[in-house]
Amino acid sequence: KQGEQIIILEETALNILKILLENGADPNMKGRATDRVLFPATDWNYKRYFKKHGDLAINSAIEYNSIKIVKLLFEYGAILDEKSVELARQTTIKTGSSEMEELIMEHWNKQISENKKSKKGKSK
Repeated sequence: KQGEQIIILEETALNILKILLENGADPNMKGRATDRVLFPATDWNYKRYFKKHGDLAINSAIEYNSIKIVKLLFEYGAILDEKSVELARQTTIKTGSSEMEELIMEHWNKQISENKKSKKGKSK
């Protein structure tokens, strides 16, 4: 029964997040201080998470191994940080599945490559 509740909560968060993104919410936009605007849509217990991490919305989704939410955030331009990579590694250890880590590393490498290209273009 608890597993069913978690699935329902994740699907609800996914639907809320999709509505926010479809209506122009920026997955990387900062709220007050270090808060992220979309964070509550990815974690129903966001106060506890902020107290512990104060982080990007995508990092919450990585930590909870919410692949659907991570993919949706990527579709709308979410940006990873170094903590994202570490959380993905921890998720692999915790779950025994490397799916999240592979997804994050693919996007992390792409992000680094795009940043290098962008810097080269600006220096010319």
